[in-house]
Amino acid sequence: LCQFSLRRRLVSISEAEIGDALELLLETFHEEGGFQEIVDCITAWQDLVDSEDSALRPLLDCLDEDDVELLQPSIAVVNALIRHAPDEARAFRIKNELTGSSSSTALFS
Repeated sequence: LCQFSLRRRLVSISEAEIGDALELLLETFHEEGGFQEIVDCITAWQDLVDSEDSALRPLLDCLDEDDVELLQPSIAVVNALIRHAPDEARAFRIKNELTGSSSSTALFS
């Protein structure tokens, strides 16, 4: 994956509204290497919000929103992360990270 492409996407995501950033993440899943690029973007997003407690903190925050405009794409990103995980161990870790979210029951039911 071209580092320039990743940097350009990170800039786009960091300058976007949260809902738009989630849509950009969703679009990335369809590209070659999309899963890893999404993980890299979420990690960078985590750094932007100064969170040290969870690699998925930005998504956890979105999942705890009452705003359906943020909740729906957040759930879509999480589901895509789980579906596109390269192996079951990665999918399990993602699910495990999400157990603290109030929306996690909707995700795994």
